[in-house]
Amino acid sequence: AVGNTYNAKGMKQFALLRYNLDGTLDTTFNGTGMVITKISDLAVPVDDAKAVIQQSNGRLVVVGVTASGVNNDCALVRYNKDGSLDETFGEQGIVTMGFGTKDDTCLSIIQQADDKLVVAGETAGAGNDKADFALARFNTDGSLDSSFGSGGKVTTDFNGTVNNGRSVIQLADGKLLMAGYSDYNFALTRYNTDGSLDTTFDADGKLFVDIASDRDYAISVLQQADDQLV
Repeated sequence: AVGNTYNAKGMKQFALLRYNLDGTLDTTFNGTGMVITKISDLAVPVDDAKAVIQQSNGRLVVVGVTASGVNNDCALVRYNKDGSLDETFGEQGIVTMGFGTKDDTCLSIIQQADDKLVVAGETAGAGNDKADFALARFNTDGSLDSSFGSGGKVTTDFNGTVNNGRSVIQLADGKLLMAGYSDYNFALTRYNTDGSLDTTFDADGKLFVDIASDRDYAISVLQQADDQLV
């Protein structure tokens, strides 16, 4: 389980807990079953873990948000099976990354079939105040994958004032699908393996669904065994 915790000084930090099957904390994990990780170097860091995956080698990767000066950036942390930081990943187990000059939020993470990591969320972008869908792909050592998008990053604008990415999956054919909302309607994007929009998906790679006259939020997505999307 991942999230955040505040210490006595009001510092918000990544929190990662592992439980046994009966619900007790697993004390083989960092000695207590709990790991707390400070990401930001600010006097009062604002670190918030949003999602966790277990990789094929058993290591855990957590993605979330950290503060960098006046802006928020995405943060990834990789842990060994015992809860220690995996120092072969990024800088001492930690990677921070921004899409632009304003706030970034990463909320979802997957491991592709080739073991590369994809994180998804949103970015305010440069020179404007509206958010765009945002994807980034990382190599197994935590470096950005330069074969994906622009330097490992992809942003997608729906021409709306609100574009919030929430969940990403890899489809059976290797393409990536991202779900979220744009101008408070369901929004989906499908990307080719190089990060370009898949124009065979609703003609331009982007799909909107207005469910009701009020606000609609897509938060999660999956592919069924028959390849249809929910």
